[in-house]
Amino acid sequence: MPRPPQGSPPPPPSPPSIQLSDLVCGALNSGAPCLDPLKCCNIYGLCGTDASYCDAASCAGGPCTASLPPPSPAPPSPPPPKSAPTPVFPGDLGDAKTQYSWLWGRQGELWSPSSRMPDWSYVGYMGNDRAIPNYPATFNVKDYGAKGDGIADDSKAISAAITAASAAAAALGSPSSGMQNEGKAGVAVLLPAGRYKITTFIELQQSNVVVRGEGVDRTVLFFPRSLSSIYGNAMAWSYMGGFLTCRGRRYDSSATQFQLAKLTAAVRKGTRRLPVDSSQAIAVGRWVRLFAVKPLSVSRRALLHADPPAAEPLRVRLQVQPFEGGGSDSVQPGREKVIVQVQPWKQETLQDGGATLQPEQQKPARRLLADTNSSSGTDGVQQPLLCGKPGARQRCRQVTEAMWEWKREAEALGLDQPEDASEAEGSSVGAAATDDGSGEQATAASAQGTMDAYMYGENAVDSGSGPFSGERIRFISRVSAVGPGWIELERPLPYDLRLEWQVAVYSFEHKVQHVGYEKFTVEFTWDVYPAHFSAKGYNAFWFQSCANAWVRNVRIIDADNGAETINCDLITLQNITLEFTKDRGTYNTQYANGHHGLWAASSSLVHFTQFNFKGKFIHDLTLDVWSQECAFSSGKGVDMSLDMHRGGVHNNLWANIDVGLGTRPFQSSGDTQRGSHAAANNTWWGIYASGKPGASLAVPPCNFGPLLNFVGRVAPPFRSDAGIAGPGSPAGTPTTLFPAYCAKVVRWWVEQQRPGATLLPSDLWAAMVQTRQARLGANKG
Repeated sequence: MPRPPQGSPPPPPSPPSIQLSDLVCGALNSGAPCLDPLKCCNIYGLCGTDASYCDAASCAGGPCTASLPPPSPAPPSPPPPKSAPTPVFPGDLGDAKTQYSWLWGRQGELWSPSSRMPDWSYVGYMGNDRAIPNYPATFNVKDYGAKGDGIADDSKAISAAITAASAAAAALGSPSSGMQNEGKAGVAVLLPAGRYKITTFIELQQSNVVVRGEGVDRTVLFFPRSLSSIYGNAMAWSYMGGFLTCRGRRYDSSATQFQLAKLTAAVRKGTRRLPVDSSQAIAVGRWVRLFAVKPLSVSRRALLHADPPAAEPLRVRLQVQPFEGGGSDSVQPGREKVIVQVQPWKQETLQDGGATLQPEQQKPARRLLADTNSSSGTDGVQQPLLCGKPGARQRCRQVTEAMWEWKREAEALGLDQPEDASEAEGSSVGAAATDDGSGEQATAASAQGTMDAYMYGENAVDSGSGPFSGERIRFISRVSAVGPGWIELERPLPYDLRLEWQVAVYSFEHKVQHVGYEKFTVEFTWDVYPAHFSAKGYNAFWFQSCANAWVRNVRIIDADNGAETINCDLITLQNITLEFTKDRGTYNTQYANGHHGLWAASSSLVHFTQFNFKGKFIHDLTLDVWSQECAFSSGKGVDMSLDMHRGGVHNNLWANIDVGLGTRPFQSSGDTQRGSHAAANNTWWGIYASGKPGASLAVPPCNFGPLLNFVGRVAPPFRSDAGIAGPGSPAGTPTTLFPAYCAKVVRWWVEQQRPGATLLPSDLWAAMVQTRQARLGANKG
């Protein structure tokens, strides 16, 4: 219902059902008075008629009491200490069949830029300013020799068509900066109906190119071999790489050539205007991003770079990497690739050869080893490259520079770190720390004043002993106004920015944008998934350092990993089905059929929506490594895990997700050195289990993360009821609507959905997109 302007007469009486504007006013309704002229608007923005609304201490508008009651004739007692009155909240918003949250209201009227929830209306392709484009199918793989019969190897023909399309896209002359051409022009490579056998990975490295089929039931991309079978085990396929890729170039805070200005003062969450040292290089309409150059203290950085404790002496050896060549098993002279390998010196590996380094070489070599180690658990010892079926003597194809870049980027983010064993084996959320619901502050590793401490609620929970060197924030916005010494952003900040973090304004830069894969099935040969970290590389999509890209209308069959984004922004993954021809899992994988289903790492504004999991992965949906402002919405699965993989993930949304059987909705994993599972301001909205109609889902333990929001049918924390203590609900004390789970220290907002009532809006992401103009006055494109 529209709000009346401030000072205007109230509208005609509402129908008998209670309307939101009957209940809120003032601070909660943009200054509007109560609709009922007999009701007072109190200082908390609520309408009522008793003293908590109308007396002089509480009333902000309406028929307020003119003055406080006169004192008693008897000599007054010494007055008690003055305290703010407890805000009065009605029981709920809505009626018997519908319910609205106090974090949102009906149309976002209870939301504000400084709300506990950030604005997610920019999550997805082009910030939802423009629809995903439909480029003309200028190139057809059949014209380049593809057969599509499922027998002939069509790898070279498809690659040739993409190369030709990339040349045509480059000739469009799109701008190289900002959002480039905003997807207004491009070309598509068509794979007509058929079954295309592919034995190499496909890569998009040019903006404005799409690979398109003719529908999931008509076009099939068949991969008969895994990445490890083709390229060997030099890569850790459990957490990296894919057959269908987008590869750009990472630009972070070290890319100072794109730095436009520096903040000159601290600003608070919800702010749009930023004080900067210079605004000369910034124009209205330009897309910019914010990086924190120094999120950690100097002493913390010194600790990170300190020499490791005494260890075994290191040695060096040379490895000759084979390539896919002629009929001999030997390496063709002149084509071999020599790798210098550093590894610990151990008695049991002496037979492998290698020279022990001199004492003065140990220190730099040890740092090299720390930088390059893989997650194989072999202390850096390279295992033999094995390709093809067991017992076969097939040569591996040469690992390309693109793959080495996959490895460097993944390991730079710590994706190779081990996961907590108890979590990997299926406990709800692991047992890395004690439940802090009692109010005890959690042990924390981050120094006070650092961005890490702030993102973990000022160390309300464990903030990690092994932090990353990567970006904590990667906020993106269009500039809406510019003045001397300041700029104004279109989007409000979702967090505070402090001067000591040395926040700077950069131009938004991504080399590869406006690319996508759509309308086909990805099918792998069925194979056993043997163990958690032993995936063979049946990996579908891998997007690395790309922006404004998409995967949509795709089916994936028998995959180890479905789709991952790493160092990406403004991505849409829509209408993806993941299924298995039969069970692939074993006891070692908890009988899960794959490792990661859909996964975002070190990414922002990524939207996963309309997904359908017809089988279980160890981690169905995952957020990892400072992923932020991402959203999973309106999807379903047979028994889903919504995995918060540690590493400072903050300001993300999970909305309207059917977790199926509901046995593991918050099961999460990740290396315990990365801190608690979640950093601040993540929201779970309307999560439900169709396999348990009407049942409530136990929220995770209180040490899961700080400042979290749960709105829906929820039960007490999984591990114990310790969080149910003391004030914390908006009403000040636990109530049926606000049970005050984990209210102390970690300051959760838990809002209970009433039995029989439907939570509206069901998809909070969609509601934010629809109301963006009214709430923010922002450009809708």
